[in-house]
Amino acid sequence: MMRSVLENMPVHGGQVRQVMSRFPQAPRPFIDLSTGISPYEYPLSPVEMSMLTRLPETADEAALLKAAAAAYGVPNEDMIVAGPGTQLLIALLPLVLKAENVFIFGPTYSGHEQAWRNAGVNVSIVTDL
Repeated sequence: MMRSVLENMPVHGGQVRQVMSRFPQAPRPFIDLSTGISPYEYPLSPVEMSMLTRLPETADEAALLKAAAAAYGVPNEDMIVAGPGTQLLIALLPLVLKAENVFIFGPTYSGHEQAWRNAGVNVSIVTDL
């Protein structure tokens, strides 16, 4: 049972050796830009430790949504959604965006395809134009 559950999990980043074996002519060094693995630091200022030891308050989320709307040029923060991570938000897409057919530009994170297929949607992966 556990094995079948794990086999159906989306493939995340990492697995550099596996990727490199499929692309032996790729330039070196091979840099994995997956979240938490990238060698490039985010340009962040130090944060107060209390911010890392509590859940965000409603006002914190409202400020985040307002800042995101401004950064992305969205006219209203009600058009932005925040979540604990992209996996949850990707899984919710078929519930929010009703579709019978979906085209996904690939290669990309497998969670997109899995979310739509689990919802019974016909999925086509587009790898070139």
